[in-house]
Amino acid sequence: MHSIDEWDKGKACTEPISTSLAGGLQKDLYLAVHVGARVMCTDNLWTSRGLVNGAIGEVKAITFPDGWGAHPIVWVDFPSYCGPEFDVGAGTLVPIVAVKRQLSVKLWNATLKKKMFATRTQLPLQLAQAITIHKSQGMTIGPNKPLRKVVIDVGEGESWCEGLAYVAVSRGMFIDTFALDPMRPPKRWMDIGKSAGGKRTQRWLRLLELVAAVQHLERCATHSTACRVCQHIKKGGGARADPVLQSLLQSKDSKLHTN
Repeated sequence: MHSIDEWDKGKACTEPISTSLAGGLQKDLYLAVHVGARVMCTDNLWTSRGLVNGAIGEVKAITFPDGWGAHPIVWVDFPSYCGPEFDVGAGTLVPIVAVKRQLSVKLWNATLKKKMFATRTQLPLQLAQAITIHKSQGMTIGPNKPLRKVVIDVGEGESWCEGLAYVAVSRGMFIDTFALDPMRPPKRWMDIGKSAGGKRTQRWLRLLELVAAVQHLERCATHSTACRVCQHIKKGGGARADPVLQSLLQSKDSKLHTN
């Protein structure tokens, strides 16, 4: 769906307008018409009710009411929405309509030979099969969340913005909620360790590693002797023989021997 770009006097504007200059409204919005397309809201439509910039939802229907205009109504299920129902039994289903936004700066009108304000009309949505690390700030990924799993690419470097790796990995509630792809070369991880956010990244991964190890020890049916993971932890691998984990292992060992 194309945006409608106009000068402030209503005539079509053909000057290039970036998405950032238009406050997140895209020039061309590619929405899959099938049910299940994952989208992200790009505007704070109703902050107190969970319709905020960055909210993730799923397209349920696209309707074209007669006389509505160039843009359809996109019905999106936003799990974060906590406002009144838009229809009986609709729950968190929200109708998203196009918004009109004036640019914050004037553009050069080549025809009139002067700078003028322009507007863009577009649906405040974008496909969210993948997003940038910056856009993921504030999100929580894990069980009972809109996003339960994520694949992270930490990129080739973060010299232009320190702490990207930390922001990325700290979105996950547990270590099994994310995977790294592609697996960057060792130098990339060494650079992360040297960066300002490197220690925070290592501490977060360490915490997730401990949580995963504790969860394993709590549910491990074979305990220590027959379980490679338990043996790995006991020998100092993985969780590096954390005292809490060692006490759990010893407790399980004693129960195993007394049974």
